[in-house]
Amino acid sequence: MRTLLLKPDKKELDNLNNFILSLIVTDNTFPIEIILEEVFVNIVNYSNATFIQVNFLDVCGDLIKIQFIDDGIPFNPKSVKDQDVDSSLDQRKIGGLGIYLVKKYAYEISYEYVDNLNKLTILIGI
Repeated sequence: MRTLLLKPDKKELDNLNNFILSLIVTDNTFPIEIILEEVFVNIVNYSNATFIQVNFLDVCGDLIKIQFIDDGIPFNPKSVKDQDVDSSLDQRKIGGLGIYLVKKYAYEISYEYVDNLNKLTILIGI
C-alpha cells in the first residue's frame, strides 16, 4: 500500500493525480482523473475535513483500488440519487453530477464510516 496525505485544498489536486498516475501504466487516464477530481473536490468543498488520506491499495489485472479517508462529516456517495441526465438542463437540479460520474466510471464503490472517519474505496478500470 502506498499512502499520500493531503490538505483539504484544491491546490493539492495535482499532487493527487501525479501520485496515482505515477503508480500505474495506462493510456486511458480519463476515468481515473475524473474520479480522483470529483471525489477529492467534493471532500474539500463539503466535508469540513482537516485531512485527506489517499491509499493506493492494489492493482489487480485491469483494476486499481484506491481508498480516500477523511475526518469530515459522514457522507456516503452511494446514497445519492443518480442525476437524470436525459432531462433538459432547465429541468435538472444543481449538484450531484460529479457523484454520478464517479459511479459511472468506477467498477465498484464501497463506503464505511468507522472511528469518525469516512472511508471510500473505489475500484477503477485501467
